[in-house]
Amino acid sequence: MRRYKTTTYYILHTEPELLLVGYARCNVYFIGSIFSNIDRLDLIIAGLELRLTQDTSSLLPGPRAVCGVLTCDDVINSSISDRVDDKDVSHLISFDKILSMSLYKKASTRFQADTANTRDVLVASVTPQEPSLMRVANGMKVVGSLDAGRATVRVELVKRGDCQSEFTCHVRGLDSQGREAVSTASLLQQPRHRESQVDDGKMMSSSSLQLLASIQQLVTQSVAGLEDKMRELRTDLNGRIESFESKVEDQMGLLLKDLGDKSDTFEHRIDNKLDFFENRIEDKLDNNNNNLNKLIHLDVKVSRYLDQFRSQANMDIAGALENLKQEMQQEQTLALRNVSGRVEETLNKTSGLLTSLKGEFDLLKSSDQISRLTFRNETERIYNTLVSEDNVCRRMMNETVSLNTEMLVNFKELISKAQNWTTNTQSNVRASLPGLRQIMPKELKALTDVLVPSSCEK
Repeated sequence: MRRYKTTTYYILHTEPELLLVGYARCNVYFIGSIFSNIDRLDLIIAGLELRLTQDTSSLLPGPRAVCGVLTCDDVINSSISDRVDDKDVSHLISFDKILSMSLYKKASTRFQADTANTRDVLVASVTPQEPSLMRVANGMKVVGSLDAGRATVRVELVKRGDCQSEFTCHVRGLDSQGREAVSTASLLQQPRHRESQVDDGKMMSSSSLQLLASIQQLVTQSVAGLEDKMRELRTDLNGRIESFESKVEDQMGLLLKDLGDKSDTFEHRIDNKLDFFENRIEDKLDNNNNNLNKLIHLDVKVSRYLDQFRSQANMDIAGALENLKQEMQQEQTLALRNVSGRVEETLNKTSGLLTSLKGEFDLLKSSDQISRLTFRNETERIYNTLVSEDNVCRRMMNETVSLNTEMLVNFKELISKAQNWTTNTQSNVRASLPGLRQIMPKELKALTDVLVPSSCEK
């Protein structure tokens, strides 16, 4: 735990017409006012207050009359500005918790220039173990208390020597950061020098005049030194301002130069990017032209394939019909006359089958024409899209790829449908032929039996 200590000494010169009180804070001394009478002295450091009230003989009349009351008081978060003239108290100690308070007296009862051989004698002390105190001993009545946030020690002095002694009050506590700190206030008095009084105590002593002269000289020297420091500070500040202006100008020049370099670099990069995009666009146009050529070749190839497929399908269907026609003619030739109702029904079914086959052939032909027309329209639309100047290269490429994929799928579906139709037609024809072949012999046999009986029964 870090500890730090602050000490303030107060010296009271009790001349008849002069009271000098010194407050020591951060090596800056303030000279108090001149009073004609002295009856109390208040010494304050932060929340610590050391107060001596003299000439209170009325408290205890008689041989044990009280010559003074010494009070040491410390209150947490007490208002200092109401008790001290100096407003700058930010450097003083402010306790969050008081641990103990002790009051000491110097062993020597007279003021001495050499205090090296003096020692402190404990007068009273309050601690958490002994928070309250009340006793009378050695010509002193001591009353002390340590409460939450406040510590007080009050001593009634009977001996004149005690009233002229040096007292020190120590307060130990914890600050807002939990560090242990010690605050000390000391009181030192000098006896009155009656032999230096002149005209009922209205003249100052020579030592006081010398002290005032010394103080005036110190103040004059301090003011002169302060003026010199101000001139030096003004000169230094002017130099710093000029140096700062030159540095700012240099920095502005460097920034402008750097900005120009970066601007040139940025323009160069923009030019490179534009050239790169132009090359990319030209490449995309070349790719689109290549895709267009591929689509044209694909159109020619598909048209040729469709022509071959149509001619082959026509030949197959014509051959099948011709074979069927020949077979039917042969069957009709064999079934000369007196065809039974079943033969006629069979012929009707065959005629209906032929009619159905013709309808399917016409449907296949119309579907072929529709598919070819659709393909040609899509190819023309793709070509118009590719040669149009209003479309963006990326959109043209995407549409070309999409249409290419769609056309390939449509071509595959068309080819598959055509093959399925051809296969179904051939299957239907081939499936019908065995039935006809099975039915026709039976019908022809019945007809033959009618026309040419194998046996004649009487």
